[in-house]
Amino acid sequence: MMLRQKHHRPKSALYLGNHNASRSSPARIAVACVRFIATGLACSALIGLCAVAHRHHVTSASKTKWLVDRRTTVLKPNMPWLIYGTAWKQAETYSLVRRALQPGKFQGIDTANQRKHYREDAVGRAVQSLPATKTAVYLQSKYTPMNGHARGTEPYDETASAEERVKASFWSTMAHLGLAEEEQGNDASNWRGRPLDAYLIHGLTEWKVPLSDEDWRIYRAMEDLYQSGYVLRIGLSNVLPQHVLELCEKAVVKPHVVQNRCYATTRFDEEMRNMLASDVCKHDDGTAPTYQAFSLLTANSRILKHETMQPIAARRGETPAATLIAFARQLGMVTLTGSRDEAHWNADLRAVQRIDDGDLLSDDDVQAILTAATDERV
Repeated sequence: MMLRQKHHRPKSALYLGNHNASRSSPARIAVACVRFIATGLACSALIGLCAVAHRHHVTSASKTKWLVDRRTTVLKPNMPWLIYGTAWKQAETYSLVRRALQPGKFQGIDTANQRKHYREDAVGRAVQSLPATKTAVYLQSKYTPMNGHARGTEPYDETASAEERVKASFWSTMAHLGLAEEEQGNDASNWRGRPLDAYLIHGLTEWKVPLSDEDWRIYRAMEDLYQSGYVLRIGLSNVLPQHVLELCEKAVVKPHVVQNRCYATTRFDEEMRNMLASDVCKHDDGTAPTYQAFSLLTANSRILKHETMQPIAARRGETPAATLIAFARQLGMVTLTGSRDEAHWNADLRAVQRIDDGDLLSDDDVQAILTAATDERV
């Protein structure tokens, strides 16, 4: 559908100027719009015949962030509270992701450009095979340093600089997920205009504090991708609070996401969650980085059988696993789940929806679960 060229200046100091197609390149226009959307501020600009050609809007009341595909007028919510994790699926990846993205199921996918444990290419094929999901699914991937790859499977030249490795891996990811043309080079010339929702560092090259020079170079390359508008959020996985604090204090772009294995024995990574909520880690708009929990169920099988958890789940008419996911949602954690069981998916999705609808765990139940988490008998 052709849109009449018309420009409305949003009431925001962050407005990035006139998107007139005759005066700006398509890539520059797309980047400008992405940067504006990433702020999460309300905007109702109608962009006419420029390369972006869409309406984008963010509701200020809910602070929900939206992203719009430049080729459609479909609004997409950003990070969902429950994300489908695709690690260790291998040959089943394609079929499982297709099932996970059926209507009423998951709205977000986590993957990585790490052939050892993921099939990112199969994730991309599954997403692209379902037309309704192409502009609706939240897509998140990760850059894996050399120490996380099986030798010979790296998506980059291992002799290249840290910056070039990040760049090569990122554009390989974008091609896998259908966000760039088939791999013809490691630059933005093949970009299709939609940014990746989140891009994380899968793990550090050296487990040390302070961060190594190599890890700083990797993070700065991630900052460049964010500042160029190719990704909406950057972050890290498998890190300590000290690592995140260093980045929050010194980086140009503070992390937007931290994804960790979440152990009950640490009161569900409480030190990290408190760090992310502190003023030092908050962004200029006052928002805090999002904590994502993986292995919430598989790493905590004993607490699911704890004498405290069972009656709480029974009162809610849920499985203990679903109640633990509801508990995480209530504490503000996004949960990754990689179950192959559709019945488990449905139970977990319902549990999150109940919290969203205001059917909360009582304060006593929340405290009881936190206390049980460090019970030495567990």
